[in-house]
Amino acid sequence: MPKKPSPNDIDLFHEKEIVQRLHAERKRTGVSFRKLSKALDGTNNKRAEHRIQNILKGQVRFASKAEIDILLWAYSRFPSAERIRLTPSRLSKIENLMREKNVSFTQISRSLPRYLKLDRNVLRSWFEGRARSTLRANYETVIGLLEGYNPPPPKIKIYDVVLQPAFAEITPEFIERLQREIKRTGIPPAKMLRRFNERRIKAATINAWIAGRIKSARPESMCLVIELYERAGTQSP
Repeated sequence: MPKKPSPNDIDLFHEKEIVQRLHAERKRTGVSFRKLSKALDGTNNKRAEHRIQNILKGQVRFASKAEIDILLWAYSRFPSAERIRLTPSRLSKIENLMREKNVSFTQISRSLPRYLKLDRNVLRSWFEGRARSTLRANYETVIGLLEGYNPPPPKIKIYDVVLQPAFAEITPEFIERLQREIKRTGIPPAKMLRRFNERRIKAATINAWIAGRIKSARPESMCLVIELYERAGTQSP
C-alpha cells in the first residue's frame, strides 16, 4: 500500500514546473542519475538513484519540499556542461569513420559505457534530425571510440564446424524404406513415437522428411526411426 502523503508534500502531477526545472538542470549539467545520487551521500545508493530517476520520469506523485530542494541544490553544485550543435560536418566525420571501420550504431552503443545512455536510438536521432545538439563530451567519446576501433575477429559459426558435417542427405532410397515400414506396420509416425515414448525426434520432422520439406538429417535420427519401426513390427500392440 503506498505511503500516505503528508500535508506538506508537493503534488508533482500538478506542480509540473518543478519537474521541468529538474529536467532543465539535468540537461544543463549533463549529470547522470547515478552521479547525482553519489553527490548527495558519497555512495552508489541504488535506491536514491532510482528515486531521482522516477521523479524525473513522472512516476512519483508526491515528494517533500526538502527532497526537491536538495535535488536542486545537488544539481547547482555542477557546472554547465558544454553542448555542441550536430552540424553536417560533425555528423559527416562520424559517418566517414563508421564507413571506414564498418561499424553499426548497435556496435557503437555496445562498446560505450551504459551510463552515457548513448544507445543506438539516441545515435540515430543525431542523423535523423530529432536531436540538434549533444554534450561535447558525448560527441568526443563517440569520435574517440571510432578512431581507435578494432573490429573483433569473426566468430566461427558452430554449424559450419560441427553441425553441417554431421548431417546426411535424406535420399529417395531412405524415404522408400521408411514408407515401406509405415505401410508394413500400419503405424503413422506420431503413433509410433507415442508407443515407444520417444522424445528425441518429433512426428512433424519425420512427416517433413517424407514430404520433402527437409532434405537432410542427423544419421542417428534416421537410424532411430527405422529401428523403432523394426521393433514395432515385433511388438504386440
